[in-house]
Amino acid sequence: MNLNGIEEVVADKGYHSGPVLEEMKAAGVRTYIPEKKQTGQRHWTGKEAQQQVVYANRQRLQRPKGKRLLRQRGELIERSFAHCDDTGGMRRTHLLFHVVAALVEGLREKLLSSTLRARLTFSRISE
Repeated sequence: MNLNGIEEVVADKGYHSGPVLEEMKAAGVRTYIPEKKQTGQRHWTGKEAQQQVVYANRQRLQRPKGKRLLRQRGELIERSFAHCDDTGGMRRTHLLFHVVAALVEGLREKLLSSTLRARLTFSRISE
C-alpha cells in the first residue's frame, strides 16, 4: 500500500469524461481510461483544461505501460467480474463512479490521518 494514496487509476471507457479526468488530475491521480467511440469531433472551445487532460490520458494509453495495465484490468478484473455475474447473481449490481470516488477519497483521508497520527506518536516517544 502506498502511503501517498492512490497514484494511478485504470478503468473502462464508461468512466471516461473530461470532468472526471480533470477531477482525477486535481487529486494527483494518473488515469488510464480508454475513450468512448464518438461519431463526430469534440468541441474544445472554453474547455482547454479538459482538452489537456484528455490528450495526456490518450498518450498514456498508447505507451507500453498503459497497454499492459489495460490488458491486466481485462484479465484480472473483467474476467472475475464476469464469473461473479454468471454464478454469483450480480446481474443487478451497479457501482456508480461517485460511490467509488467517495470511497477512494475516504481511503486517502484515512491513510493521511493515520500517517499523521503515527508521526505524532513517534515524535512524542522520541522526545
